[in-house]
Amino acid sequence: MARGLKSYRTEDRRPPWRAVIPWRQRFMVKSELIESLAERADITLAKAEEVVDLFFDAVTDTLCGGHRVEIRGFGAFTVREYKAYEGRNPKTGEKITVPPKRLPFWKTGMELKQRVDSAFPGSPQKD
Repeated sequence: MARGLKSYRTEDRRPPWRAVIPWRQRFMVKSELIESLAERADITLAKAEEVVDLFFDAVTDTLCGGHRVEIRGFGAFTVREYKAYEGRNPKTGEKITVPPKRLPFWKTGMELKQRVDSAFPGSPQKD
């Protein structure tokens, strides 16, 4: 083991970044979304996976067509266009031209912002 590094591979100790928040509480992955949908809608996992995939495909197809997807109260997906610009290769330092591109952009809806903010104790309340 390298000098100065501590081993966290003991049963009674956890790495400091996992001590406060367990892995499953930090984020939700696609499979967990599918499981949650299946449980709440009382449908099979296969059907829930199909629904989630159809939703993602519909959003992707709409954005690829250059259109906007808006879900009132939740948020909106849009496509932002970026012009070409001069950049630098960080490894060599040489100048390169970065081509123009279109990228998806997400803007959170007001209702979702307020709901998330109010879910945490001690969050400031607006009058």
